[in-house]
Amino acid sequence: MMSVRVVVRSNGSDASLVAVAAAALEAVRRGMSLQIVCCWDCSASEYAQDAVWSHSPERVAAADAENVVNEAAKDVEDAHPGLVVWTRACRGDPVSVLVDVAQDAGLLVIGARRRSRVAGLVFGSTSDEISRLARCPVLIVS
Repeated sequence: MMSVRVVVRSNGSDASLVAVAAAALEAVRRGMSLQIVCCWDCSASEYAQDAVWSHSPERVAAADAENVVNEAAKDVEDAHPGLVVWTRACRGDPVSVLVDVAQDAGLLVIGARRRSRVAGLVFGSTSDEISRLARCPVLIVS
């Protein structure tokens, strides 16, 4: 059974901000709620420096993810008063997490990061992989 929610990935990037805005519009248009998801993984090198100071890369990564979803939710709530918005920050690979979280969603919205054609072939695309694995409709925003 399909849920009455739109799920969107946010990671603070420009592409994800566009995706959140598009997801909010779709949620309003469809009469659904909006769930904003940010995935984190403390193995990311960007947390190494913070970990030296805080001694907890997991705590830094989790806090960053919480800040991302909370800021996105505030922006959406300001733009669309009355829209039910909830957030989730969780550890894991974005593809696995989003496919799992959105398995019963009405729509999954993700931003497409622009890469060179060669980089896309070598590294693959998160949005392509999600669109292949998702059990709900996927909207890729660029």
